[in-house]
Amino acid sequence: MEWYSDDDVTKLFLLIIENGYRNFSITGTWQYCDNIEEESNKRCLRIEFNIKCPLSKETDFRIV
Repeated sequence: MEWYSDDDVTKLFLLIIENGYRNFSITGTWQYCDNIEEESNKRCLRIEFNIKCPLSKETDFRIV
């Protein structure tokens, strides 16, 4: 996702925390676009949630 100000990153962080998530990371990057029509810098965020899912048990599956 794109972001435009540091305040937006703070709001996003607080929104995630307020909704009960704790094991996540937010990474900010700069992307430079250099093409003939347009030169621009783009600030992007990557949000990664590290959620553990329980492993399925053999009894969870039914063989037909």
